[in-house]
Amino acid sequence: MEKALKIASSSLDPLTNSTRSGMIAIGVCGSISLFSAVSSFLFFTYRILYWPGLSSQAPARRQVFMLIYNLFIADIIQASSFVISFWWISQNKLIGPSLVCDTQGVLIQIGDVASGLWALAIAIHTFFSIVKQKTVSHRIFVILLVILWAIIMILATVGPIRAKDNFFAPAGAWCWVSEEHHAERLYLHYIWIFMSELGSVILYTSTLCHLYFLINTGTPRLFRSHLARSYSRNAKACSASRTIVMRCSCHMVMYIFAYLGLTLPLAAGRAMAMVNREPSIEFFIAAGTLIACSGFVDVVLYVGTRNLLATNCVTRESIDMGNGNGTQPLVEGSKNRCSSNTSSGMMMEEANDRKYESCESMLLSVNTKVVPDTLRDSHEGNFNRMSWPI
Repeated sequence: MEKALKIASSSLDPLTNSTRSGMIAIGVCGSISLFSAVSSFLFFTYRILYWPGLSSQAPARRQVFMLIYNLFIADIIQASSFVISFWWISQNKLIGPSLVCDTQGVLIQIGDVASGLWALAIAIHTFFSIVKQKTVSHRIFVILLVILWAIIMILATVGPIRAKDNFFAPAGAWCWVSEEHHAERLYLHYIWIFMSELGSVILYTSTLCHLYFLINTGTPRLFRSHLARSYSRNAKACSASRTIVMRCSCHMVMYIFAYLGLTLPLAAGRAMAMVNREPSIEFFIAAGTLIACSGFVDVVLYVGTRNLLATNCVTRESIDMGNGNGTQPLVEGSKNRCSSNTSSGMMMEEANDRKYESCESMLLSVNTKVVPDTLRDSHEGNFNRMSWPI
């Protein structure tokens, strides 16, 4: 019992002025991220449950939507851990082991690893959807989601279960895995963070190169011929397809730099500490402030770019017949009537989104013989608008 109640040497009582100021910054950024992630999570949940025509069809099966949805859950957990900083400020101390310290440590362990792995999952999905034009079945996809969450929870709980006590302790300006457990820090946290960072960079870079390859191949010529035959009313919108691809590419670069910029400083600082070159407390506070912004940045990036890579207007029947290039353009009067004409009650934003979707679908239709089933959102002439981020 005495061992369990022993205060860790890294505890701060009272807080220094610099640590207090750093905790305030971390807490504020964590609160902003928490509000952003919770708001987006609730909005997505609302669309699943109450949006007409979506609750029973596309959202539940739209894989990228589910990946974003799970990323927001991870961001909520991560942001909640940093909001606990206000508790330490109110107590004017940071001590552990304690119930609050253990809670913060567990939330950080789950949130950091989960955010990294779900960001990597989105990168993998983007790569296979755009470059390989492949998807998995809905059942397998759900199983993979469950397995990924199981891995995250195992990584977060195996350490405390094995150590039994004193696993979490003050580590800079918050509680995390104590310095006594260097090995656990490595194989339960660092290796997964670095794997997520490296994997995301490789996958987004590969996808980026693929998009640039599309721009510099025969796609524009084919696209223009299809445009002239099928999309005279959408000429202005569809002529900007090259610009759309470039915008997609630019946002992928943003994904790379945003993720690395937010997570790499803290991970590098912890890695330096493992080789007895520990940075100052001010460095960890600055790095912690950056990673506390992850939830807000994720919402801005993934929700703000939701229409750039959505492809919803292509049916297998419309392009699987071949026209010398293994493709056939969409024709007027086909089952999938994807155009910019909208009903009188449709909002202008939805009309614009549909124009972009038409262009993107045409761009894909001249480069693939078979489009995955997940790209088919229309059936028997009914078009359901879905433009989730990738």
